[in-house]
Amino acid sequence: MKRNTVLAGALCLMATLSLFVPASSLAQQAAPVFKSEQLVEPAGPGPSAYRLWIESSGAQLGPNLLLLATAGGGVLVDTHFAHPYIGQILTGGVSKLLAGAPLRQVVATHYHPDHTGGIGHFSGDTSVLAHENVRRTLADGTSATGLVRPGERIDFPARSADGLPDTTFRDAWALDVGGEHVRVVHLPHAHTDGDAVVVFEQAGIVAVGDLIWPGEYPSIDVDNGGTATGLAAAVKTLLDTMPAHARFVTGHGRVLDQAGLQAYHNMLASTIQHVRARLADGARLDAIVKEGLPAAWSTWASDLVPEDVWIRTIAEERTADGGGGR
Repeated sequence: MKRNTVLAGALCLMATLSLFVPASSLAQQAAPVFKSEQLVEPAGPGPSAYRLWIESSGAQLGPNLLLLATAGGGVLVDTHFAHPYIGQILTGGVSKLLAGAPLRQVVATHYHPDHTGGIGHFSGDTSVLAHENVRRTLADGTSATGLVRPGERIDFPARSADGLPDTTFRDAWALDVGGEHVRVVHLPHAHTDGDAVVVFEQAGIVAVGDLIWPGEYPSIDVDNGGTATGLAAAVKTLLDTMPAHARFVTGHGRVLDQAGLQAYHNMLASTIQHVRARLADGARLDAIVKEGLPAAWSTWASDLVPEDVWIRTIAEERTADGGGGR
């Protein structure tokens, strides 16, 4: 089974659980547990960084989170789903890793509920930061197509105040905590219109949310400002601006180094160029879909984003501004 089958199933399951299933029932039926992987070991009083996730029966439920832990406090990137039992085990795990230090800041990489549903578990004494478009989308409510299964539309109702970020930014934001300089940078019209990457400069760790899908065609929320060209530009920005030793914690999948990031960008640039070249030659979209992409990229197809979906995502962005043809 491809990883995205597990991801899509988890997204459906957890979204349903967060709305309808009591916390005690989830604890009995799914028995999710908190897991962590230390990415950076502290040197003396320096920062430590952990990839966090929730697991049930050996399978990961939902996304990767990232925690910076220092003697002066912690920074958590993303908050998982809203279900109270998930919140209970997540807040407990984070507190244990911080070893008495306060959680200073929570940052959301984008609006999707597997990344922002748990904001209410951390809001209050802890500031929650997101791009201004994320807060607006959560406050207004929205819908999106293809996040769980190709072509399937999901409605996301407007959030109450305790589920919203209390602080927003437009282009960039920064914080110093426990000797670590944290930068948050907006990369526009990529996976969504509100994507942020979180850079822990001393630790050399970058949280990229759902900008990067290792080994797979990307999921792009075109209903909420995401674009293929914006995503390729965002990944190129990371390649050009992040240090060679940086490691990238993805929203779903393995941690990547610069070589892995470069391979992902090569796929984006090559497939976008191929589809656009065929459109420029006068090929109809249905014919391009039937032909498929060059064999070098065929293994990147997944259950969530099959090859035809990725081709159409590229082509329909192109035709929207007058180029190409069907």
